[in-house]
Amino acid sequence: MTDPEAASRRHHIPDRVRDHDVEALETQTKALRAVDYQCGGGMCRDAVVVRIRRGHRMLAMPISEPLRARLFSAVADLHNLAGWTCFDSGHVGAAQHHLDVALKLAADGENAELIANIHYRRGRIDLHYGVMDEALTQFELGRLAAKRAGSKLAASILSANQGWAYAKKGDANLAVGLMGQASEEFAEKGDAVSPDWARFFTEVDVSAMAGSVHTDLALRRGGRHVGQAIAALTDAVRG
Repeated sequence: MTDPEAASRRHHIPDRVRDHDVEALETQTKALRAVDYQCGGGMCRDAVVVRIRRGHRMLAMPISEPLRARLFSAVADLHNLAGWTCFDSGHVGAAQHHLDVALKLAADGENAELIANIHYRRGRIDLHYGVMDEALTQFELGRLAAKRAGSKLAASILSANQGWAYAKKGDANLAVGLMGQASEEFAEKGDAVSPDWARFFTEVDVSAMAGSVHTDLALRRGGRHVGQAIAALTDAVRG
């Protein structure tokens, strides 16, 4: 006998992917990302994984070529979110896996903005665990992707994080130089539309990152970096 629930599920699976199917996936990702920001990755990780399964089923279905790239990007961003929620929950291996898959799908979708974001997140995970050389590689790849996408704001974020990684290695020249580059890129962003993921980065964040760079240099080298760290962090707090 036919399982009525299974028959019902089959009935609701479309024969091909249409605009509204991809739009629904994007909307769900946005809602789950809001939960991640507000409550932490543990509160939405399982729900993200469920959507990923749905997304991969859609990838195997007939779809028009103009919509295919958008679907690749939508599923890539789900993996991107899954990677971050796994990292937030202490599942580092799963986080790396999801981000690897996200990179491949984003490349298939030719989405340089998303590629920059994924490299940024991979770099931040490496930075968190003290794997500085790998973090620098990820931030550099992200910065190159941001340039391809034409986003000065995203490039500024990646440059600042590169500078922070060099500061943690004690390389003052490269750290300060990259932080200066980040400030210039931020100033040059103008009124251009920026990727959603990069819009958190404001003047306050530039000052805070400069403070972080000089704090790490102060811990390793002391000297003028102490005063510069205090000045930058004071500006960030005022902001």
